[in-house]
Amino acid sequence: MIAIGSAYYPEQWSLDRVEYDASLMRDAGLRFVRIGEFAWSRLEPEDGKFQFDHMIAAIRIFERYGIRVIFCTPGAAAPAWLVRRHPEVLIRKPDGTSAHFGVRQHTCYASPVYRKYLGRLVEKLADALQECTNLAGFQIDNEIGHTVFGLCHCGHCRKEFRKWLEERYGTLEELNRAWWNGFWSQDYSSWDEIEPGNMELRENSAHVLDSIRFHSAQKCAYLQFQAEILRRHFPGLPIAANNASGSADCHALYALVDRAGLDCYPTSEEDKSLSYPADRYAGMKPGVPFWVLETGVGGHLISGVPHSRRLSSHYWSFIAHGAELISIFWWRSAPGGFEKTLVGIVGHNGKPRRRYHQLKNWITELDRVTAATGPLPLPRAEAGILYDHENLWGYSCGFWRLWQDYENAAVKTHEACSKLHISSNVISPKESFDSFKIILMPSLLHISPEVAERLKAFVANGGILIASGRTGTQDANAKFLTGRCPEHLSDLFGIALEDEIPSASRLPGEGETPDPEKHVAFAGLLDGGTFRGFAAGTLLDAEVADAEILAAFENSDLAGCPAVTEKKYGKGRAIHINAFEIDSASFLRILRHAADAAGLVLPDIPGDVEILKRGTVTFLINRHGRSLEFDYAAADAETLLGERHGTRIALPPYGVCILKGNAGRA
Repeated sequence: MIAIGSAYYPEQWSLDRVEYDASLMRDAGLRFVRIGEFAWSRLEPEDGKFQFDHMIAAIRIFERYGIRVIFCTPGAAAPAWLVRRHPEVLIRKPDGTSAHFGVRQHTCYASPVYRKYLGRLVEKLADALQECTNLAGFQIDNEIGHTVFGLCHCGHCRKEFRKWLEERYGTLEELNRAWWNGFWSQDYSSWDEIEPGNMELRENSAHVLDSIRFHSAQKCAYLQFQAEILRRHFPGLPIAANNASGSADCHALYALVDRAGLDCYPTSEEDKSLSYPADRYAGMKPGVPFWVLETGVGGHLISGVPHSRRLSSHYWSFIAHGAELISIFWWRSAPGGFEKTLVGIVGHNGKPRRRYHQLKNWITELDRVTAATGPLPLPRAEAGILYDHENLWGYSCGFWRLWQDYENAAVKTHEACSKLHISSNVISPKESFDSFKIILMPSLLHISPEVAERLKAFVANGGILIASGRTGTQDANAKFLTGRCPEHLSDLFGIALEDEIPSASRLPGEGETPDPEKHVAFAGLLDGGTFRGFAAGTLLDAEVADAEILAAFENSDLAGCPAVTEKKYGKGRAIHINAFEIDSASFLRILRHAADAAGLVLPDIPGDVEILKRGTVTFLINRHGRSLEFDYAAADAETLLGERHGTRIALPPYGVCILKGNAGRA
């Protein structure tokens, strides 16, 4: 069942206030609250002095009003007494200075002292919560890894990192070889000489990569030890984690819990910032619904004039992508604290005003639609976009801008799928490809033999693979390969990537006249029509073995060399784009070509409309502030929400139409 709730901080309010709020929540249709995430200092105000009575009493109030509770472990905000007594739990920076009290996520995830105190608190809480019958699940910590202090370099992390390296490489000789340490005279003669690496210091990329790997493993262990406590006390209740940072392998981390928790505050006029993270979290645990554990209720970070109708498009989009519950941050605007300007469902005075009534109306709408649909299966994605955290770390090589470049490549790939109405999930290369028709692989630097074999099998069985950039050109330690590339896949693509040309070229802006001195162009034929576009970023010098050249570069040092190639392999095809990035119109041409080869029938409706299917229910969502009309509905489709005239759908600004039964493509 789809449930709507909100973050709430009962430790900040009197029980009379909690009772008042719970009554308003019930009347609005809210079904759960999420509590406890920053409550450590109220739950344990002094070392070993536990005060749970107020929290338990609040939970029982919620129970009386039919509101369930997601309880969060409060490890993201260590109290002052703990930091003062044990300063060694603080994150330490590379220069030896420590994090400080007064923010959140200021403590080391690997610290055994911190884990001891936090584990004691979680055990005590689990005991105290045993008699609460309205628990809906748990959230571990809050946004693991999102700290302003970076990766920890404390004494414990230094010691454990060296042990981790010794287990990984066995000998210093092997580590020096794997890291290419002869450059800059960085060979090590003792394990004790090695310090954790850091993104900000422009250190050896292999050193930085292994440092992030180590810290990712520590974050996973930090989550795991809390999950084990909760599972021991509450077998069967789902456990989630929310919005872990990219400094953790999120696929590995979410594998340790029952639900991947998305925090998403849409930020743009066109709401493109919502669809990508929703599909990314849908792909974190394939086949399992995700939870939206934080989202906004209006105005915050969104450009332009506030529109209440935007809420409906946001929330319906989450549900269409497979969300099981939506938690709004937060119930009541806080009078103080760092986040006091982030608005709640009710304002600082607690009175139910516009946002409250807008949400109440939408929940009524949700209840009416879901009563007509019944339980819905998860949406089925036609395309898988491969996103690998180790690739992210290796690609960035210690430069934050490159970190963002890789992220942007995945986002633009997803946007292209959305424009053509190809449903997609963002998945780990370790996941199965069997359910997809198309796999998209933006700049996957390292390809293991196991992933390569599965990609070959996918294409041989009729799948379409589209790769771009430096595909398979680096080893597992972010060193460039000197052998045949793409490693393990050269025969699949029918090419050899022989060299690369780093380029500061950019794509032409909208309405800009292309300049051969600024813009790298390519041209060819595709599906019987001329095909011309532009490339940017690193360009790849490729030799063709047995692939077809779809387009060749027109200028630059690569003039006449292949820009886009395709090889038929078994029943499928492998397409390679020999640049980090190409213009969106050209990529859409290639993607449409791939969709046709995969047998997908793409609807001829505006690309600004989001279409998602869950079983026999179709969601059509206008992500823009302008009205749209188009033909889509079948005559016998039932309209559950929205405006429809025969086969014609009318979507007002940010409008939603929901159809049941035969609608559009199968």
